Amino acid sequence: PETPDGEPLTCENFNEGYNKNLMVGEGSDTLARNFYLRMPSNTEEKLPVVFFYHPYNVEAADIDTVLAGNVNNETMPFILVIPEARGDKFQLSIPPTGLDWDIVTLSDGNAEADMFDAILECLKTKNMVDEERIHISGFSAGAIAADSIALMRSDKVASVLTYSGAYFSNSANREALGTVEISEGTMIPIGSFFTWPDFKENHNKYTQMFMFGDAGSDTWSVEDGLINFTIDFNETAQNDGDYLLENGHSAILCNHGGGHDPHTSQSDIDALVKFFYDHPLGTNPSPYKNKMPQEFSNCVFKK
Repeated sequence: PETPDGEPLTCENFNEGYNKNLMVGEGSDTLARNFYLRMPSNTEEKLPVVFFYHPYNVEAADIDTVLAGNVNNETMPFILVIPEARGDKFQLSIPPTGLDWDIVTLSDGNAEADMFDAILECLKTKNMVDEERIHISGFSAGAIAADSIALMRSDKVASVLTYSGAYFSNSANREALGTVEISEGTMIPIGSFFTWPDFKENHNKYTQMFMFGDAGSDTWSVEDGLINFTIDFNETAQNDGDYLLENGHSAILCNHGGGHDPHTSQSDIDALVKFFYDHPLGTNPSPYKNKMPQEFSNCVFKK
């Protein structure tokens, strides 16, 4: 297990703002993790929780700057949790150990699932979590992390809204990554590095909204040593719309018409909160099935 820098954080010492050294996991998988926690003004009632996962090579502090002031949203006041990635541990390499997040191999001891569980359990000890309204979001590599949590913890997740993400349990997404040369003349599929389980046969069927840009413009290219690949998130959104539908979920596809952009204007953030408010645990099919609200006029319900 990793030795933390400073005293380990206990549930009793969760603070408004930046929290350091929450020890998560067990045995050799124990890892010190940091996160931002923002609370609305009224904490007398049980509250929704929104987890937001930041993109590759972006600080959690940058996301906190954008989202922290929204926890008193009129539609749905909520607890905001912004986990901080461990890019020092989960790195692009051959084979990769992660993309800042632990999202290459999903199994027992997965660092992101352990952190999600630990934060939720601590918040529950304070009797402040509405367990019908635990929502997940993220952008780019953070959206992939959000997808991984939704897959591994579907029993806890009410709904998901991602900006440019991908499920790598979906074979179409693994195939879309192409190949990489690991030595002279030796090419292997990049998707073979990813080990994600399938959805359990019996699992909570949540609604997910996929935000993405135009084909060929919402792309993320990585050139780091031997690693060289491009993800087209328009393609993965189309793939995952089919994938979730096949697995009994509601899927909503929203092309914002831009490039690789999370879209964080106030109206975008308000729409995200509205989507979560309208989709508590067990909301499937989505109430948007027959008519999309005005806030989502660029979206289509997957049928």
